[in-house]
Formats: sequence, C-alpha cells, structure tokens
Amino acid sequence: MSTNQAESIESGNIYSSNIDFVNSSFDDLLQQADDKRSSHNQLSVNIISYLHSKANQLSKQQKEYLTYLRAYQFTFSANYQAAIPLFKQLIKTSQQPQLRLRAHETLITVFSITQQWEQGLLHIQKLIDLINNADDKKLAQGALITVTAFFNQLGQYQEALHYLEQVKQSDITDIRDTCFIHQQYALVNLRLLLTKSEQVGILNTETLIEHISKSISFCHQANEPLITNLLRSYLAELDLFNQQAERALTLLLPNIDEVITTNFPTLINLTYNLIAKAYWQQGDIANTEKYITLAQKKLPRLADTQQSIITYKLLSQLAERQGRFEQAFQYHRLYSKVKQKVADEEQAKQLAFQLAKQSDYQRKEEIKRISQQNSIFSSTQHLTQQQEGNHLLLIILLIVLLITLFFWGYKSWLTQQKLKLLTEYDYLTQVNTRAQFIVQGQQALEQCQAVQKPVSCIMFDLDHFKSINDKFGHIAGDTVLQQVSLTCKHICRPNDFIGRIGGEEFAILLPECTLLVAEDIANRCLTAVASISFAEIGINTAVTASFGVSGTEQVDYNFTRLLADADSAMYSSKHHGRNCVNVYR
Repeated sequence: MSTNQAESIESGNIYSSNIDFVNSSFDDLLQQADDKRSSHNQLSVNIISYLHSKANQLSKQQKEYLTYLRAYQFTFSANYQAAIPLFKQLIKTSQQPQLRLRAHETLITVFSITQQWEQGLLHIQKLIDLINNADDKKLAQGALITVTAFFNQLGQYQEALHYLEQVKQSDITDIRDTCFIHQQYALVNLRLLLTKSEQVGILNTETLIEHISKSISFCHQANEPLITNLLRSYLAELDLFNQQAERALTLLLPNIDEVITTNFPTLINLTYNLIAKAYWQQGDIANTEKYITLAQKKLPRLADTQQSIITYKLLSQLAERQGRFEQAFQYHRLYSKVKQKVADEEQAKQLAFQLAKQSDYQRKEEIKRISQQNSIFSSTQHLTQQQEGNHLLLIILLIVLLITLFFWGYKSWLTQQKLKLLTEYDYLTQVNTRAQFIVQGQQALEQCQAVQKPVSCIMFDLDHFKSINDKFGHIAGDTVLQQVSLTCKHICRPNDFIGRIGGEEFAILLPECTLLVAEDIANRCLTAVASISFAEIGINTAVTASFGVSGTEQVDYNFTRLLADADSAMYSSKHHGRNCVNVYR
C-alpha cells in the first residue's frame, strides 16, 4: 500500500465505484475487508476508508473490529508507529476475546518486522495462554502460524518447527491457513539448507524444491498472491544459490505485476533484488541497473534489513563495474554499516531469546514451588479432619510427616544447591555461566537505572585459542582458561562480576562504572593476561586476548544492546591485530 493509500485510511478518500457500499450491511463490509486484507489489499483499503467515514454509525463491537483492520493496514504499509498504539488499545479495552487474540497476533508480527524481539517474546507468552483457552480452533491455528513465523525471523528454527508440529497435529480445514503453514515450513527448511545446518527437520534440495513448487500451486488455488510470490522468491533464491540465473528469471519476471499489486514493500524489494542478482550473474549490466534501482526506491521503508544489505552490495558492485568509484565507495560504506547493524541485531536476537528462556524457567519454578506448598497444605488439612476420631494416630502421623518433610526438604535443598552450582557457575573456570550472567546483569542494570548510575561492559576473547588446543591439547587449554579467568577476577572490583559467554569468550559487567574506568580495567586485564607464564605446561609464547568495552551512555540501560556493543568493539580489536582494547562510541 502506498503512502497515499495509507493516509486514506484516516481521510476516507478512496472509494470504489464497483462496490455497493450503501446496500451492504456494516458487518458484511467488515467481514469482506477482513477476508480480502492480503489477497486483494486495495479492495480492503477501499472498504476500510468508507467505514471510517461512517464510524459514528457503527456499534462498539463494529468500531473495535474496524480499529483492528485499520491497524492491520497500517502494518501492511509499514506504518508501524500508527499501528502499534491501535493494537495495544484493543488488547487493553476490548471485551471481545477473539479480537484481543488477533491484536496480540498481529502485534507480534510488527515486533518481528521492527526487530523488537523482547517485546515480541513477551506477547508470545500472553498469546499462548489465549490460544490454550480459545474456542475458535481456526483462530488458534492462525495464531500458532504467527508464532512460527516470529521464531523463523528470530533464527530459532527448532522452536519454529516445534510450533509447526502443533499446527500439523490440528484439524486444518481452512485453505488459507494451510497455505501459510506450507510457506512457513518451506522457509524453515530453506534457511537451514542455505546455512548448511545439521539441525533436525531439514529437507534436501530436491525435496525442498518439490515442496515449494507444490506449495505455490496450493497457495495460488487459495487466492493468496502475497504468499504465492514469497514462495516463488524462495525457489529463485535456491536457483541463484545454484548459479541457475535463467531459471530464477523465468520464475520471477512473468509475475512482477502481481508482486507490485500486493502493495507489500518487503516482497517488492525482495523480488527486484533477486531479479537484479540474476541479471548480474548473467553479466547483463543494463537490466541489473534497472532492477536494483527499482529495489533502491523501496529502501526508505526497509532500512537496516537483510534486504538493504543485498541492495547496497549490488549497487556498490555495479557502480564499480561502471567506473563510478566514488559512488561505489559510498554504497560500500552503506553496505558495511547496515551489515554491521544487522550482525548486531543477530546478537541481540540471541540474547533476547536467552533472556526469555531464563524468565520462562523462573516462572515455571515458581509455579512448581506454589504447587508443592499447596500439596503439603492439603495433606495437613486432611490430617486435621481426622483428629476427632483418633488423636494418637494423628500425633503419630504428624511426627512421621514432619520427619518425612524434614528429610525431603533437606534432600531437596541439597539437590537445589547442586543444581545451583551447575547452572550458575561454570565448572571449569568457576565464573558465572552465560545464563546466570544474563540474569545478574539484567538485575544490576535495573538497579543502576533506578539511581541513574552508569554501567559498563567488557567482553574479551582469547586470541588463537584453537591453536593452543590443537598443539598442546585440551588439558593445556583448560589450564589457560582457568588462569585467565582467575587473573581477571582479581583485577575486577568487588561488585563487578564475570561470566563465561562461550568457549574462550568472557564478559565482565561493571555496575556504577564509567567508560573511562572500564577502559582502564580492560587495559590492566590485557597486560595481566599477556604476563601469565604457561611454561610449566609447555607454552612458551604469551597468551593474549582482544577486548571490547561499551557503556550505558550509548544504549540507555538496554542490556541486550550493551552486550552487543561490547561484542562489536571486541571484534574491532580482532580486526586491528588482536591483543588490544577498543571502546564502542
């Protein structure tokens, strides 16, 4: 939908002469606008515009339905700032459970597109509760498909497959929902295949091509041009991956008009990108320039996405081929900037998912604890009811119960302490595990935010650690990790804490610490690590590390971004020769 079309939702300026608005009931028009919102988007826009002009004649329920459809159209046209408040208003005030479920569902899609992963995961928890209590199974199936799509965009393909299996186990009768399921299943397997993943559920290339081809036919039958052309783009992506540009062009070019009429900016840009890449593979410079220029026109609404990376890269290559070196350099700078930002967002995705998993684990443990308390209370209440019959038996039973509870409680406490050590502390280095570091870091950040104190973060990674394991063995590698973590712990302040994030990667969170002080601590750690002697285990060269430092001055107490910025600065140290400190500013 164009900008003018989006504005028409407010103004009510777009009407259609071939729709009998006057003789159709408001309920019929609302249902028609809903049914055609993706298959015939312009028709849906026209109906919504007309109904918006008649808003004072609608009932409360009809106004809420119209609000949802307007919010959906704003989402479709990438006007997310207008869409989000409308969805939140429905969730808060609507008395229609189905409409609240749909508002949550579409809002999750918006948060996926806008890369607000923590918000999306939070709404998924609420949506799952609504799905479990939903009477409308068709609506529940659609919501599960949306959850699948969110985890696809998050890069958590096993989670996506998990929810797809739940959908497949349901009785699916709606041809439109079946089309969406086919598309999401194809997307999961395409991403796993192109990344050469070993995760469970992946199809081989031939089987995937066959599946996508059948899905295209199915979605065409369901009259879903948007999904049909998304599936065509998957096939074209596979063709280009296999250097079969002619097949990709044969697939995409005859359907370009249908793609444009969907009014969906992401699909239009994606299609132009794929066509331009196909012509580039064939060496057709004129057509490459034609279609990459068309793709570029869609970038204002698709800034800092994977699609904009492809567009800028091809624009840079094209300008270089044509001898426009200054312009090629400018495009390459944009390409590098967006690529780095997308890489940071990928890191943010992983951190957001880990935080959500940790929060969900704590919630389940709390429910389990309350359930145990209720069980004990019920047992005690039952014993109390028996006291009038046999006081002596009651006393004996209570003593036995107390002894049993004591030993059960003591055993449970021991088990919990062992589990706590296993889950909170890395067995090798005796620093926090990744999950515990995230929990403590989030708490520390919230405390510092409340009193407006700065927080800094240091991330460091041992240089050429794999070569140590390969040359001297894993026992020597373990010794290096232990000594490095112990050395850095001694340099840190008492209220700082350190975590092992990956194999040889560590992070330090420094509450109430400025960037300048954090940089000094990082430099001291750098010097101390390089000074450790490992001659006793046969390592006669210095072991070094690369450090990155970030602070809340740049990210306004956003823990995910704080870690991502430190990680980005650390990789800058890697690229600048290693064994140095870089500060993210």
